[in-house]
Amino acid sequence: MLSCRSATASLGNIEVCVALLKGFPQGGILSALFWILIADCLLAQHNGCRYDSQGYADDFSILVEGFDLGTVCSVMQTILFKVQRWCERHDLSVNPTKTEMVLFTHKRKLITSELHVSLARSCL
Repeated sequence: MLSCRSATASLGNIEVCVALLKGFPQGGILSALFWILIADCLLAQHNGCRYDSQGYADDFSILVEGFDLGTVCSVMQTILFKVQRWCERHDLSVNPTKTEMVLFTHKRKLITSELHVSLARSCL
C-alpha cells in the first residue's frame, strides 16, 4: 500500500525525482489512522502518576507537575529520554527546533539556572 511512491520537484528546466521509502502521504486518507495507531502506544507508555501526555494529530504535549523545579525538570528529562529512545526504535525522530518547554508557576522570582532539560543534545 505504501510502496512505489515518489516525490518530484522541478524548477525551470531542472527536475528531481526521489523514492519515498518511509512515512505516510501528507493528507492521505489512512495517514492519520496509521499515525494514531503508532502514537497511541507512545502515549500509553508515557502516562504516569507525576505526568500526563496527550496527542493531537502529529503533535504531543507532556505535562509534569511538582513543587520543586529541579524535580520537575528531572522528571521531564527522563520522559524526553524515553520518548527519544521510543522514536529511535521506530525509526522516527523528534525535531528539537520544533520542541518547546513552557513553565507555569506562581513564583515571582524564577531562577532560570535551575532549568536544565535537553532533547537530542539541544537545550530546551
